[in-house]
Amino acid sequence: MASSDPADIWTYYQRVLDALDIVFALARNPVDVQLGTRANQLVGMTLEEARSVLAETRKELDLEVSLGLAAALEAIIIRDCEERLDRGGHDALTKRLRKLEQSDRVTHRDVLDAWKQVHASAGTQVGEFKQVVNFRDWLAHGRRWLPKGYAGFIPDTVLERARALQNAIRGFPVLVPSGVP
Repeated sequence: MASSDPADIWTYYQRVLDALDIVFALARNPVDVQLGTRANQLVGMTLEEARSVLAETRKELDLEVSLGLAAALEAIIIRDCEERLDRGGHDALTKRLRKLEQSDRVTHRDVLDAWKQVHASAGTQVGEFKQVVNFRDWLAHGRRWLPKGYAGFIPDTVLERARALQNAIRGFPVLVPSGVP
């Protein structure tokens, strides 16, 4: 998967979950399966050992896909900001973004704050989405600290919060395309 599109990341996630289901079924009911040339770590494990390894693999997959989704969503938000600035509008949001542009670097947190200032009624959704941003930072920087607001995010949580944000603010960029659950 070489795409940063949220729909492609979700499809990848579903395919890997399908593959894990097959592997788990094979661990429960071994059959003569043609394995690749590299040593397979599951061969010779008890069912309980295989379950444990597959559960840990699933947890890591959830974190990996959550990171990919969060990074893709960040890119959408920043691209939308750049496009608004290029169009040069005079609405309240563009004015705030223009002020941000004068600093050295505009972050997606800054852009989210600008949206929140213009659409105060969406403060809860912006705040909940910023927890996803904190989670993404925690993952991207080696999990060295417990992220603020961490609630055991999985890809579904990342998408739920992104969808809630885009639905709370009229004109917000589409973060979760239709067809993605």
